[in-house]
Parts: sequence; structure tokens; C-alpha cells
Amino acid sequence: MRVRCPDNVKLAFASIPPYIYKDENSKVTGVFGNVISDAINFWCKDQTNLTYIEVGSGLVGLEKHIENATADIIFPIPSASNRKFFIGRPFIPVVETPGIAFYTTAIPNAKNAISDAVSNGWPALVFVIISALLAGMIYWISDLARQTRKLKEKTLTRRPFNLEGPFKGFYWAMVSMTTVGYGDFYPKSALGRLLATIWILMGIVIISLFTATVTTILLAACLANDVTLNGAHVAVMENSIEYNYAVKRNAFPKGYSTIDQLLHTAYTKNQAILLDSFIAGHYQEKITKFRLVEVMEYVFSNGLVLENKGLWLEPNIRSYIQNNKDTLFRIMSSSIRPLQSNIGGSDAEVKSNSLMSVENRSVFITLAGTTLLIGIFSLFGILFDRLYLRRRVKDNKEEKLLPGVIGSDDDGITKHQLKEQLEILRDIRGEMNQFLELVKIRIALGSRMTHSNCHMDDDLAINNIELVS
Repeated sequence: MRVRCPDNVKLAFASIPPYIYKDENSKVTGVFGNVISDAINFWCKDQTNLTYIEVGSGLVGLEKHIENATADIIFPIPSASNRKFFIGRPFIPVVETPGIAFYTTAIPNAKNAISDAVSNGWPALVFVIISALLAGMIYWISDLARQTRKLKEKTLTRRPFNLEGPFKGFYWAMVSMTTVGYGDFYPKSALGRLLATIWILMGIVIISLFTATVTTILLAACLANDVTLNGAHVAVMENSIEYNYAVKRNAFPKGYSTIDQLLHTAYTKNQAILLDSFIAGHYQEKITKFRLVEVMEYVFSNGLVLENKGLWLEPNIRSYIQNNKDTLFRIMSSSIRPLQSNIGGSDAEVKSNSLMSVENRSVFITLAGTTLLIGIFSLFGILFDRLYLRRRVKDNKEEKLLPGVIGSDDDGITKHQLKEQLEILRDIRGEMNQFLELVKIRIALGSRMTHSNCHMDDDLAINNIELVS
């Protein structure tokens, strides 16, 4: 192929990694830098000198160079892959981009999933309770005859069927349905045991329906995509394919001239962002504050726009790119970084972890409430022990029951009662001592009497003693 090689070619570019940028040594590199230099050197060897002109205003500045024809080759220009002209100038697609990355600053969570599960699953819970109550009543009625005989053996005043029966039956039904089976209540009649077998099988199905309902609601909350592009305010590169895509998706795009400005403003204003997936892969270390919602499939190309002396090289550059795909892909693999998934896992994983996270309002309120109640009850228990129980124990120790004395009908008496008894004993002892002294005096007097007088009637002696006393 015949080629006309100019002495010098002006290359206008906007620094958009990984397509084109300057490295630490201020050398132009990236996919476009390597492809263009290889293509021109392939045809013109060392005959053409390349002069790079960096444009600081992004795609807007590149379009101005195209309109003013101030450069020979302008890149990178995003456009449709099958497009051959851009603003009336020849367009050569170089790199085909697989899609557009959609990021958001919102951290996915399922903060309302638990409350939603309770509010939306209440019919299933009511069904479980009603079924258990009905089964409990049937259980109690089935054993009513046996319960009646049992109660008649104890008392004739107590009614066999009262409110205690259905509640005990409900308790048994709930315990059996949840397969806990404490065994403190169980049917004893043949009919009751038959009905219990049927209820256990039905209860397994009923409780499974309830748990399945709650699980489905929680799973749906974790898998739901709460962030959508429609109606969202998004930050995009000005005059880019992402800008046009946002408009098509009914979003509100805000264009920025540089990537750094886009990322900084989007984060401070809490905006979502749309980026070429290859650009997002290069800047993924700076986008850690954002979460990748999805990579939207939208194929387009970044390419070259030729004018002035660049038109001389159009067929040669186009032919080189079409015939050297292996070289192009090798350059791309060395320049483009794969787009990694979110740190911390997918949105579904993050939402699942947030179900029992303290950042979840429902969980926080529950933990705070239970902690507060534990603290209140603990404080109440300590005060109750210190101010009441220990004082009561101390008083009981002071008034400790002692073995019964002096005809007490109880197992024992208090110290106060013992003191009263001792006072009574002292009075009786004093009276007994006086009685004994009088007896001794009477005996002494009687010994001095004559022998005939010694045989006094017992009644007279007793009367004299009572008279003296």
C-alpha cells in the first residue's frame, strides 16, 4: 500500500487513562499512545515526527481541536463502533468498550427487612396462633372425660372445663408444632393421642409455611436492587457516551471535564457516577468510596479523528488496526486493569450482613432496649437485695425461731416470746420458793406440838398453809 508520510504530525489528546496518559517520566503511554506510534512507525519508519498536545479540558477541548482543525490526529473520541465519521471528519475505532459501570455512594442495607418481615408476614403468624389454639382446645376436649374423672378424685367443687384447660392445650400445641416437645403435657386417652399425631404432622407444615414466608421476605429484601439509574443524579464525563446513555435512561447527568473532578464532586455531593468500564478499572483504587451497582451492557468504541496531515495516513492506520488485532489486544492487556468487584462482597452479601448489624435501626433499638432492661432489672435486684432482703434476713436472725417450750403449739418461739416465758417462769419460781419456805416453817412448828396434835386432818393443814400464803 502506497503511503504518504508527513514530516511532522500533531497529536491532540486528553489524558484519560488507560487510553492515553503520561507516566512518571512524562512519557505518553496507554493504549492509544502505543497503537498510534506503532501504526505510524510501521508505515513511515522514522520519517515522521510525533508532536503531542495535551488538552486540559477533556472531551470538550478535543472537539474544539476538531472544529478548529488545530491538530492532525485527535483522540480518544468515544463514538459508535460502526461509525466512520465524527463531526464530518474520518473516525477510526480503536478500542471497543464492553459497557458502562454504574456506581453509587449508597451503602446497600436491609435495615427495614426485619420490620417488613414482621409487618408482611403477620397473616401467617396469625394463622399459626389460631391453628395452635384450635388444636389445643381439641386436645383438651378429647381428654375431657379423663380430666373429669381425675378431678372428681380430688374435689367435687372444681369444674373440669375451665379457662386453664384451653390455655394448657394451646401451650401443648405450640410446643408440639415447633417440635420442641417438653413432655410436661401430653394426651392420655386413645382419641387424644390419635389427634395429637395428626396435629404434629399438620403443625410441621404450618410452621414451615410461616418460616418460609419470613425467609422469602428477607431474601427478597437482600436481593432487591434499591438503586436504579432512572431518575438518579449522576456524574459523567462531559460530551461522553455515558452522558448520552444517562439521558436515554431518564437520569439527570452532570458533566465534568476531568476524572478527578468528577470523582471528588460526586462523592461530596453524594451523586452516582457513570464511567467507561475500562476507565473505572484504572481508577478503581480511587473509587473505593463508591459501590459498583452493575456494569451496563452498552458497546461503543474509543477511536481517532483525522484531519489535515492525518488524512494522509487514514488508510494506513485503518489497515494496521484491522490487520493487527493480536498486537492491539496485547497492548490492551498490558494497559487495561480488570474491573474488580466491590470490597466486602456483592450487594446481596452486604445486605445479608446488615440484617443483624448495629447500623440496622431495628437491631440497634432491640439491643439498646434489651440492654437497658437488663440494666434496670439488675439495679432493681441489687437494691432489692441490699435494702430489703438482707435487712429481712437480719431481722429473722434476730427473731430466729427456737425449740418450743412451755406448752407452745408451734415448732418454736421467737426471742421476744421466750423472754416473756422466762419472766413468767421467774414469777412462778418465786412463788414456789415462798411456798416451800412456808412448808418448812409449818413442819418446824408441827414438830414442837404434842404427839396427839401431829395427826391433824390433811384438809386443815392445807387450809392453814393456804391461809399463811
